[in-house]
Order: sequence, then C-alpha cells, then structure tokens
Amino acid sequence: MVFNVNEPNDRSAEFYEVCIRPERIDVSHVPAEVSNDIDLRTNILPGILADIAHLGQDINFFIELEHAKRIAAVEKNLGQSLERLGQSVFMRFGADACIVLPVETKSASAD
Repeated sequence: MVFNVNEPNDRSAEFYEVCIRPERIDVSHVPAEVSNDIDLRTNILPGILADIAHLGQDINFFIELEHAKRIAAVEKNLGQSLERLGQSVFMRFGADACIVLPVETKSASAD
C-alpha cells in the first residue's frame, strides 16, 4: 500500500512502517469523488465494514481491506446512524494521521 505521509524524522532507514492513528480516520459510505472536502494529501481506502464495537463514548469500527488486512477506526459516539456490517465504506485520513517508523533490518554479516 502507498500512503501520503509526512516526511519521517529518521531518513536513514531503508524501509519504514506506517501506523495510522485510529481516532483520525473518518469512516463514510460516500465515495471520495463525491466529497468536496478532499485535498491532495488525503489518503482514501475502500473497505468492508467487518465489525462495530460500541464502547460507551467511542465506537470502534473494524474495516477489512483487500488481502484480509484490517484497520481499526475510532469515532466519538454522538448518536449518529451507523453503517451496516458487510457494507462498503471509505476511510479518509490525512498525512498527519500517519506515524512513520523506521524498520530495523538485521545485517547479513551479523552472527
């Protein structure tokens, strides 16, 4: 997967992992092209709503992506109407919602 992210602090690594802050993901059933508030650095991922957990003030959404990967998103419980399980949804999040971490690789000569 390719994401729009802010530049990492440590630019010496060969590989990076990206963590997405779940509270900064907006879950919607509206496709991106219909929405007028999208800028060029907004990440948009389609998925299928696999599970919903009502946890008092928060609602946790678990969205399944292709290749059986899942992303969790957290929204405040404001009494909003919820999507149905199995429904297609879109996740939107900005580059600032991504935390970029260098991946440590083992040296081939290490014993």
